[in-house]
Amino acid sequence: SARYTSSMPDLAQLNSLLAAYAPHVYLHPNERYLPSSPTWFFENGALLYQKGSQTPTPVAADGSNLPQGGGNDGGYWLELPVDSKQREMVKKGDLAGAKVYVQVKPMLGGTATDLVVWIFYPFNGPGRAKVGILTIPLGEIDEHVGDWEHVTLRASNFSGELLRMYFSQHSAGTWVEASQLEYLGGDGGNRPVAYASLHGHALYPKAGLVLQGDARLGVGIRNDTARG
Repeated sequence: SARYTSSMPDLAQLNSLLAAYAPHVYLHPNERYLPSSPTWFFENGALLYQKGSQTPTPVAADGSNLPQGGGNDGGYWLELPVDSKQREMVKKGDLAGAKVYVQVKPMLGGTATDLVVWIFYPFNGPGRAKVGILTIPLGEIDEHVGDWEHVTLRASNFSGELLRMYFSQHSAGTWVEASQLEYLGGDGGNRPVAYASLHGHALYPKAGLVLQGDARLGVGIRNDTARG
């Protein structure tokens, strides 16, 4: 309704917000599975499988032959190319041509704007477990094709200030107040920093190790982040 949108930023103001607060994402220095654009993934041999059929369909470059709507019912899934050389190439992504996508929505009765910044990775790499001082590779556990990650920037519609930022982390995530974020500083100014975890690409506000599991016992799935 008009009362929710009257204080919403226009396109020029949205671009200004993004110029000021676009997050700086650090990939891990050992990361092998980098972002790309979905179009690059489709053009380089992504395959669409349908339940009950053995024959996959190449995905159209614009994604127009992907299933529309519906729920996550397991009726369709995406796979990497069959050719092993092409598979390995696609897994590594295409950082030079990677794109981010921004979704904008009014929040808090139109007093704030959420800018949801989406990043696509063709491949989510294998997980690693920590048991005491040991790190154990988990083989194909956690691997999957097509990995969307996001952060959400919440800005005030009255002051234009960044209020807080949301970090997607596997099936959940965390809101962090603007005062608790790390910033680029220098020429990067007020741009907040996010750290993408090794292979899994979950996003965290600080570098280091986050364990999914029992941190007191030192047992869990590793989420390692560092400036890469």
